[in-house]
Amino acid sequence: MRNVEASTVRDVESIGYASACAALRRPGSMDDMNRALLSSLRSRWVNPQPQKWIGHLARLIWPPVCVICGQASDRLEDCCSGCATELPMPRGGCRRCGVVLARDIEVCGACQSSSPCFDRTIPAFEYQRPVAHLIQRFKFSGDLAAGRVLARQAAERWLERDVARPQLMVPVPLNWRRLWKRGFNQSEILCRDLAEHLGGLPWVGALTRVRPTATQSALPA
Repeated sequence: MRNVEASTVRDVESIGYASACAALRRPGSMDDMNRALLSSLRSRWVNPQPQKWIGHLARLIWPPVCVICGQASDRLEDCCSGCATELPMPRGGCRRCGVVLARDIEVCGACQSSSPCFDRTIPAFEYQRPVAHLIQRFKFSGDLAAGRVLARQAAERWLERDVARPQLMVPVPLNWRRLWKRGFNQSEILCRDLAEHLGGLPWVGALTRVRPTATQSALPA
């Protein structure tokens, strides 16, 4: 078994060496290593169709596991129904910029002082655990299952509101250096999955990032 495991790790060096080794260090974790291999493969494939094929294959081999509690999911999704109902919902806020407030208002003081270049913000969650942890896993660890949960739950919350669906969805592009380093654009993946959950809305990569900007994690709160 040791030779088989070592050979498997050599085969996946170029696509997920760290993820595979982390899984192998845990006792009896060949299934975990295979999951890490599939996740690493999917995070490198930008074409959405192969990602779907690998996702369907993974579900045939392993039952879905909730990415929040780690237990077997009670539905064919990566988040169980219990954890889905406990995701933090926005209490209220500015309808223009989305800042969280005690109640809903049309325009907050900051928007009155400096009007944003957009008309409406519809937040799906409050940025706290476990949502914050899911976003970090998705962006910085290539955990596409966490991204799928964010997209599906955001779509469900959108559909629960009396809000018109958009006519077109446009993801925010990454600078080419950051895209090369990360291997995928999380905004594009979220946009694609969200469009699908909202009834197959059209989406297009119509924007170009002309200069590198500071990462969101480096910006003040």
